[in-house]
Amino acid sequence: MENKGLLFIPDISGFTRFVNEIELEHSHHIIQQLLEVLINANQAGFEISEIEGDAILFYKFGAPLELEVLYQQVERMFCEFHRHLNAYDQRKICQCHACVAAVNLTLK
Repeated sequence: MENKGLLFIPDISGFTRFVNEIELEHSHHIIQQLLEVLINANQAGFEISEIEGDAILFYKFGAPLELEVLYQQVERMFCEFHRHLNAYDQRKICQCHACVAAVNLTLK
């Protein structure tokens, strides 16, 4: 029996520097929120295999997704990720380095 599927791994760019060079308490909370944003933006029916640091290993078995559906999924996650960061930047009350630098993270 042949199993076909798709692996999809959104990964936060700038994560290592973010958690290693600034306040751990707030950086951990910010990363956790961003991973939740990505999980909630999953509209393509991906399953989660694991979450490791700053990346989520999504997978989906079966017929391949149409390219347009995959593009829409990538765009949705990217936009939701940055929408959350921009909103966080606008409403932050803490001026620690983690809270200030969070807006510099991106998604790859």
